[in-house]
Amino acid sequence: MLAQATKEGRFEDEGWRVRNDGSRFWADVVITALRNGDEPPYGFVKITRDLTEQRAAEEQRRVLEAEQRGRAVAEEALLARDRFLSIASHELKTPVASLQLAVENLLRSSEMGRLDEDRLTTGLQRIGRATRRLTSLVSELLDVSLLNARATALNAKPTNLVALMVEVVAQFSEPQDAQRIRLRAATEAWVPADGPRLEQVFTNLIDNALKFSTAPAPVDVEICAKSGEVEVSIADRGIGPDEETTDRIFEAFGRGHNAGGIQGLGLGLYIAQQIVVRHGGRIEGRRRTPGSGTVFTVSLPTEAH
Repeated sequence: MLAQATKEGRFEDEGWRVRNDGSRFWADVVITALRNGDEPPYGFVKITRDLTEQRAAEEQRRVLEAEQRGRAVAEEALLARDRFLSIASHELKTPVASLQLAVENLLRSSEMGRLDEDRLTTGLQRIGRATRRLTSLVSELLDVSLLNARATALNAKPTNLVALMVEVVAQFSEPQDAQRIRLRAATEAWVPADGPRLEQVFTNLIDNALKFSTAPAPVDVEICAKSGEVEVSIADRGIGPDEETTDRIFEAFGRGHNAGGIQGLGLGLYIAQQIVVRHGGRIEGRRRTPGSGTVFTVSLPTEAH
């Protein structure tokens, strides 16, 4: 300490010290060299300040701040839980009610002896639609749980995004939807990827575009290779998100101002982002000119990350 004070003119340190009676206290110690001009020090001054109470106050402040952060996190988790329960119960209630109504109608028709082929076919179609909707909702919830737990391993293989996208578009079997999707791409665009997972990403993005874009407005899908990556853009012609919504479209259960009346848990874009990031890629969403829709861009590396 004296050597440092001699060299630099001053030494300072904080730490525990012991009083003559054996008790400990937290001290700030300053040692200052005393000298005449450039001559060697002729002595030193040592000032020791008792900072025990100050340190205890700072420690208490840190504890209080940590408790406040913990309460804030807990409150946020409770709000997220309540939001999830509200959205999930609302979305699950619709297909369950439809399923229950279809079954009751079939049973009533059977009891009355009026269960002909047309009624049976109509009832089974309603049951099928409700069941598919329930399956989709449960699958989204399971995907979020697995992605958050990092429990799903990617099975990356060379994948032609163009061929994959053709398959995705073909899944939209409703004629009015399939005709609205316009795909522009070369014949090949290869990336190392988990095909089923990317299929899920693009299905979510196109389904989202179809939901928020009024028919018969088209949904444009374009695939192009760039330096070291392949870029996939999906553009709709809906009203587009506002600035506040754009900042949180990839949040779990995030739903925009224009989502009223549109089914969904608000998990599709969140799931898509998590899958793309795990592939070493990135996904962005931006509003085109106001009122002219949204463009989602997925960029994936051509080499394994």
